[in-house]
Amino acid sequence: KDISGDDVRLSVNASVSASTGEGGRIYAEGRLSGQVTASRSTGMFQIIQLVEQVTTHTDNYDVIKERRIVAKIN
Repeated sequence: KDISGDDVRLSVNASVSASTGEGGRIYAEGRLSGQVTASRSTGMFQIIQLVEQVTTHTDNYDVIKERRIVAKIN
């Protein structure tokens, strides 16, 4: 069976955090999740669907930013 035209679907789940130094206060944390479809033969991305959410902490409040990343490459 020829599989050269098949696609690969990757599930993405990542978390990040930022601190003021080693052992310091964490001032931002977030996550990235979604799916990426790539060509099996070339490895090039074809469809990207990701959601990034980052929470920035201050002494008085938190700021939550969400960004959707969607791309289709022909």
